[in-house]
Amino acid sequence: MLIYVLITLFLAEVAIVSNRFNERSQKLLYIACGFLLLFVVLLRNHEVSKDYLIYERLYTLAPDLSVLKQSFFKYYSECSSELSHSLLCSYLKTLGNSDVTNLWIVFTLYAILGVTAKMYGIKRLSNLEFYSLFIYSCNLFLLHEMTQIRAGLAIGIIFIALAELRDNKKLNFCLWIFLASFFHFSSLLVLVVLFFYKYRANPVFWSIAFGVSMFIYFAHVDLFYILKIIPSEYFQFKLELYLKEQEKNPIEVNFFNVAFLIQNLIIIVCFYYQKEIEKINPSVNVLLNMACLSSCSYLFFTQIPAFSVRVSEVFNCVLIILIPLLIRAFKPKALAEAVVLIIGFCIFYIYAFHSGIVQDYKFIWS
Repeated sequence: MLIYVLITLFLAEVAIVSNRFNERSQKLLYIACGFLLLFVVLLRNHEVSKDYLIYERLYTLAPDLSVLKQSFFKYYSECSSELSHSLLCSYLKTLGNSDVTNLWIVFTLYAILGVTAKMYGIKRLSNLEFYSLFIYSCNLFLLHEMTQIRAGLAIGIIFIALAELRDNKKLNFCLWIFLASFFHFSSLLVLVVLFFYKYRANPVFWSIAFGVSMFIYFAHVDLFYILKIIPSEYFQFKLELYLKEQEKNPIEVNFFNVAFLIQNLIIIVCFYYQKEIEKINPSVNVLLNMACLSSCSYLFFTQIPAFSVRVSEVFNCVLIILIPLLIRAFKPKALAEAVVLIIGFCIFYIYAFHSGIVQDYKFIWS
């Protein structure tokens, strides 16, 4: 884990000293940090990803391109992952490379695009991009670029979509979300943002919603009946996959999960300083609503743990924008910066050393 620790410490230091540079130097420094993360992705061994065996299986199951030439619909029906991933795997199989080489290409391409999309999205959404970059290195970089590469690219595109929505470009927002769904179907969930993006985040409403979700969590209310009547073949197919995955690899949704408690604490603090941070970032209400939706969905869908975690992760990605805003919310500034750094390091510890999601870093030649 040494590489991850060094990167996180370096980006923390960069965040602290970044305001000492002029605008041009800050842009160059931001780009340099992006290249650093890209090099980490490029030089990693395939054993770094905990999901490598899953992607190996998906690569094997990708239909032959000859099927696509016969019929697109037949090809699509045989896909075991999103169309973009299946198409890439099918194409790579025709190049004559070894399976290991092709899988390295898949992981590297997705991770490079994921880092690039997130860097661009963070730049557009965040007023404190270096602190957002630090928080990104503490959680999403480890979770996505090192493990869940398809979700990682989709989340990067979602950031760009949210920036478009902030500028009131609803059509562009929808197009970016549909593009994100091409890489991970769960991205379509973000379309729900259209229902509340113009409204101020209301702590009373979300307290009630959270209370209802807690009741469903503790009362073990049966949600399968409701979910099974949703008229979507693909949704029902994915639901069945989540249920089967839960049987093979049980996941426990724990209300007292440390990461979940930290997330809710951050939400409470953001509501407390809501007036202050609204003046800083025009996207804050959308981001805060999404964070609340993440917490509620985590409890609401507890009977399908894998689905619960996936939905929650789609929405809580906005924390990398929300957390740094606390720096501008209260004084003294040094204390605010220290609080943000401590939160980041706590999150990093959970993801890197406690969750079991992240494997130790190995270079490609090792």
